[in-house]
Amino acid sequence: MSGYFHFSSTKELGVDLSDIETEIGTLGVPEVWTPFSHKMLIETRPKTFYDLCRTNSLAHGTNIWFNNAREIVLKKYG
Repeated sequence: MSGYFHFSSTKELGVDLSDIETEIGTLGVPEVWTPFSHKMLIETRPKTFYDLCRTNSLAHGTNIWFNNAREIVLKKYG
């Protein structure tokens, strides 16, 4: 594994998508196992632990992700 934490796929974990039924490598990470968080992370594909924490922090609070943060994040990184 490289110096980065790869949460954008399951490749670095050495598992098949069908084994864990998700396409991102955050299944065992607290706070990132919900369907909502998975959808956010599939869209943003964080490459580092910092990116993961920063993106997931936008899931907290009423409508933060859907009312404005999603559009801003996806324009900048998409």
